Amino acid sequence: MDFEILTESDETFVAVRVDADVTNALALEFVTAAMEEMARTNRDGLLLDLRSVRGVDSVSGNYRFAESLLEMQIDRRMRVAAVVASTDSSFDFAQTTTRNRGFNVKLFKDIDEARAWLSA
Repeated sequence: MDFEILTESDETFVAVRVDADVTNALALEFVTAAMEEMARTNRDGLLLDLRSVRGVDSVSGNYRFAESLLEMQIDRRMRVAAVVASTDSSFDFAQTTTRNRGFNVKLFKDIDEARAWLSA
């Protein structure tokens, strides 16, 4: 599997560590799995650890991904913190397209800042 779902007992969010470069299909797969885990464990936030991978989808793929999230009827108030490598900008446009669709997604370079934002 190209990702791992992590649920810490003292956290209010579900974490996903991604181990392969991110395409639209892979992103939909790990978001779906994370949503199932969030429902099962009654968590209301999502931490994506993308520090060791890059976003490799096209511009149109990023638009399709945002539209797919709308079709999944994901609660747009849910906070999603995506942690990327300090030099990575490959997820910037994906953040823009999801935020333009009303989702509360934010990119971080520091995992502790992302955790704090999710816990606030």
